[in-house]
Amino acid sequence: MKKNKLLYVALFIFILSIILLLVALYIKSAVVLERKEVIATLRVGDISGFDANASALTFGTITSHSSSYRNLTIENNYEFPIKVEFCAKGNITKFLLFDKLIYLDVGEKKSIRIETIIPVDEKHGNYFGKMIVIMKRYF
Repeated sequence: MKKNKLLYVALFIFILSIILLLVALYIKSAVVLERKEVIATLRVGDISGFDANASALTFGTITSHSSSYRNLTIENNYEFPIKVEFCAKGNITKFLLFDKLIYLDVGEKKSIRIETIIPVDEKHGNYFGKMIVIMKRYF
């Protein structure tokens, strides 16, 4: 009887330790190291035009049934690998194509291609939003 009780206590402590370890790993991986927001704009019109603004994702004027792209460079300056999540907000999001998740090793730098595709019958006008970049520690 006493041996069974001791076995149950040991089993309970073992299971509790595993649960605590998994929770700790999850919390560490969910901690946001850095969050950036980059303004994103484009205009749908009759004549194509390019905007060379380097501090925002400005696609300029794009004609109906055409596409464009801009690159966003991400660098890992941390002393450990990171996971980078991308999310777009605003009415510009329906035109954007991009990788939602990338991984960077220590010192690694990647250029992420963000594309726009304008459907044939899209209304002319200005579209705005922002690209949200979230960096997290990766294990």
